[in-house]
Amino acid sequence: MTKDAISNDAITNDAGTSRTLTAALCDEALQLVTGGALAQQLQSLRRRVDEPVRLAVVGPAGAGASTLVNALVGARVSATAPGGVSSVALWFRFAAEPTVAVVRRDGSTAPLPFDRSDGLRIDLEAIDPAIVQRIDVGWPSPLLQRVTVVDAVELDSTSIAVDAHVVVLPDPSTGRHALSRVGAGLTPSPVTTITVVTRADDVGNAAPDALEQAVVLSAARGALVVCGLLGEAAISLSAVDVDTVRAVAALGPDATASVLRTADRFVTTDLDIDAAARTALLARLGLHGTRRSVALLQQQPSLSAADLRSAMRSWSRIDTLVAQIEQRVVARSSALRAASVVNGIRRVAHDLIAVDDRRAHELERAVSRTTASLPELDQLRILHLASTGQLPISEGDVADLELLWSGAGVAERLGLPVTTSPSTLRAMVLAAIARWRERGDDMFATPDLRDACDTVVRSYEGIFQELDRPEV
Repeated sequence: MTKDAISNDAITNDAGTSRTLTAALCDEALQLVTGGALAQQLQSLRRRVDEPVRLAVVGPAGAGASTLVNALVGARVSATAPGGVSSVALWFRFAAEPTVAVVRRDGSTAPLPFDRSDGLRIDLEAIDPAIVQRIDVGWPSPLLQRVTVVDAVELDSTSIAVDAHVVVLPDPSTGRHALSRVGAGLTPSPVTTITVVTRADDVGNAAPDALEQAVVLSAARGALVVCGLLGEAAISLSAVDVDTVRAVAALGPDATASVLRTADRFVTTDLDIDAAARTALLARLGLHGTRRSVALLQQQPSLSAADLRSAMRSWSRIDTLVAQIEQRVVARSSALRAASVVNGIRRVAHDLIAVDDRRAHELERAVSRTTASLPELDQLRILHLASTGQLPISEGDVADLELLWSGAGVAERLGLPVTTSPSTLRAMVLAAIARWRERGDDMFATPDLRDACDTVVRSYEGIFQELDRPEV
């Protein structure tokens, strides 16, 4: 067994300990709160202990959040309903076969009819939005085995019990101040939030290099550029769409450069290609995606439809977002889930004061005992302080902490190749311990910085103990 394998085993054990302690806290809380709405809240929190981490995708209308969700889960989902139901969240969970159910505000559920002829079309015509809490969609997506994805566009995300967010912005020029408009009261933390620009491909309508410029600008603002429409098209492109792309490509480079200059020209120019098919293609790919697809088939006419879909997935950058979700959400799932459950129990204890002051204080003491045994919660708090500039450390130090608490193997957590020798790893760890210990001992260090340094030192000491274990 390699050193990194040992490290991953240790991480698994830590996750198991976190789950055990959090579950025990829920059980203790349920003994103190035995009935009523507060007990129902605790039962819901207890169920969350064994569920995948929850990730909400939120954004203003028109930003492309729902399209991005479709690309993530691998299903083009649409709902047909009277006005109002569009504001109901869709929850995507793993299921071996597609299922759809409505969850009402009273907790009851009922299956819903759906159609698989074009993606997944859900019939909500008979649903009263006033009594609907959410729509549960079961789908056989590999990502959903590790993450429950919530399409919460246009919702107040504070009303949804989730562990992390993907915040969707419509264009790269949007400043961080716009995040406050995504959901009332939402104050995203860099630790639990991934910011994504999904409509940057629209910028490509203006100039050939505009998308590349958007990528650079978005990166400078701490956001990823993901062309959600192309990511969705990679799973939903029909045979008719492919035939239309081939027909447009067959016009030749000069003709296509002219007709694809604007969306209106592409649809209205008199061509021997059905106008309705062109309109549908534009809706599926956008002008930027249509241009790239046509250009690709002009360069490589023999490409298959599967090849074209694969190219679209690459252009969309959806895999970059998936990698970020794996690194920043899945790898921290036990910590994020524990934080959500503990915070939920804290709220119950606060509300319990008005009913039973003695039991409320007992519950608060139980929370304190549990959090003292969960170093992951300290790590999340310190990462938040560091990422938001509230600790006097450099950007390089922040990056080091992101790696240290990433859940990766030992070498990767130290920012070194996996082939690095154990002796070099030990030397690096000892140097890091000395550096952070000296920083914490500085007489001018703030209390937050001292606390952070102590936590970092303990983490490095844990790594050193892992490296010092005999190989099995």
